[in-house]
Amino acid sequence: MEATFFKFTFIVLMGLAMLGILAMATTVIVLGLKIVWLWLTTYVRTAKTGHT
Repeated sequence: MEATFFKFTFIVLMGLAMLGILAMATTVIVLGLKIVWLWLTTYVRTAKTGHT
């Protein structure tokens, strides 16, 4: 009984850790894409107008 309970708790904790890592990775990717998008739009805008 005890062993199965500990195994179940371990699996649940591992699942939560994986979810947390996935959430963090997703946040980092989204932020990175936003920064790249902003940089690209400003770069294209300056390239079109000719202003530095």
